[in-house]
Amino acid sequence: MANGEESESLHRASPHALLLPFPAQGHVIPLMELAKHLCARGVDVTFASQHDIHIKLLRSWKGHSDSWSLHSSIQLRCIPEMLPSESEGASPSNWLKALEHGSFELLRVLESEGRPVSCIVGDFLLGWTSSLARRASIPDWVFCPTNASVLAMYLDLNSVISCGYDPFQSCGSAPIEPSDSQRASHVAEFPLGVTTAVFPIKAPFGKRMYDWMEEVLLECVNRIAEAKLGVLCNTTVALEENVLQVLHSRIRKGESTHHNRFFRMIGPLVTNAAAEHKASRASFWQEERDECMEWLDKQPPASVVYVAFGSLKVLTLPQLHEVLLGLIASSHRFLMVVRPNTVVSESYGMSDIYWEAQDGDVVPLEKALPPGFSSPDQQRLYKIVSWAPQTWVLEHPSVGGFFSHCGWNSTLESLWCGVPILGWPWIMDQVTNCWLLSSVWNVGISLQCNERGEASRNEVESGVRQLMGGAATDKLRAQAREIKDKIREAALHNQEITSLVEEIGSVSRFNP
Repeated sequence: MANGEESESLHRASPHALLLPFPAQGHVIPLMELAKHLCARGVDVTFASQHDIHIKLLRSWKGHSDSWSLHSSIQLRCIPEMLPSESEGASPSNWLKALEHGSFELLRVLESEGRPVSCIVGDFLLGWTSSLARRASIPDWVFCPTNASVLAMYLDLNSVISCGYDPFQSCGSAPIEPSDSQRASHVAEFPLGVTTAVFPIKAPFGKRMYDWMEEVLLECVNRIAEAKLGVLCNTTVALEENVLQVLHSRIRKGESTHHNRFFRMIGPLVTNAAAEHKASRASFWQEERDECMEWLDKQPPASVVYVAFGSLKVLTLPQLHEVLLGLIASSHRFLMVVRPNTVVSESYGMSDIYWEAQDGDVVPLEKALPPGFSSPDQQRLYKIVSWAPQTWVLEHPSVGGFFSHCGWNSTLESLWCGVPILGWPWIMDQVTNCWLLSSVWNVGISLQCNERGEASRNEVESGVRQLMGGAATDKLRAQAREIKDKIREAALHNQEITSLVEEIGSVSRFNP
């Protein structure tokens, strides 16, 4: 056999999965963790993203030479740009449709390279990946980067609306005050007593954003039944066995055409700090690992509050001052992440659909700190970095609590490391995650804030004191350690990933 023919044969002998993330840091991280699991078990993976995300990933991987040797079966590819026409406009929906056209072109390119795709794993919020799979005659899974509770609520959006409550009509960030009739009766058999106040819909961006969210979420819900192979959910039975039972019960009863026949809990998809001792390799920003570790090494055990609000949240200058002054007043040491574009002027508004801060809105950190904040005495008690290797930080013995926005990756990482959370949710599923942490799993508390989601320095101080040295601190930490042991044991014996790889191999044989 000629060398070229032999190489092509080898490619065809290995299953080949195309992974398509929604273009946001919180969606890329867990799907990249899944890619690592797949390639470690013999599956070739193409991880395809739009141009700017692709460039960020390349920069992160090239900064760590071991990335290529450890995960040589993961190929990063850029989705060809096929932008909407001027007549279609550049709305988010048309932009997402343009990604579908580019992904179909990428499938053709991979085929021409002798690397035909065996299956597609597409993010839940990319509502077109199942239609792409049908168009290319390739089986697919829907990947849900959040937990099963949030997925169950999304799947019941239509029934909730039909019962007379439309969460998309509650624009703005004010919390919803539900009536008794708006409890979990909408979410058939849902076991956790959820109310509409914790529905994963909140988005403080005004009506245009809610209109777009309604369009996208309902489209994504309706298309789940189209996924040929089912749904992959970034959670574990150790956390949500009762919710999984509800989902499967509804499938058996045929209560909803939106519920696919099969849900597979493949989590927790968390970066293994012990195995990967450098950086996460899916970060959009450069992680200040050495700076974080050197400072943490000098702190007493369980004395530090880690403060990080994810990859999207911005703070107005007055709100940053309230947070920092509240942290200082708590008398607890803290390590805080402040991204370069985190702090914005007081006049900055997020009323439109496009919420990313522009250069003119951003306040540099050196100009954003309160007067006298950088005194030598205070600097011994805190450290501020632009980005941190989060799992490494949370696993450090000096960290005793996490002041968080409650994104699902952060939530899972905190549970994985056994660190309780002070939750300050901002958008979408963060509200639900905070409720799960504080009211279901009992490993966290919610920050008190006003109806606009703003917190005063006194509320920050009170929340941090409760987290780190309050009456419930010992109980929170004990519960966090118990859940840590449960999910790590579940991950150690995770057969869902193994069976997923077996199924990928099976469909590969029928789709050479």
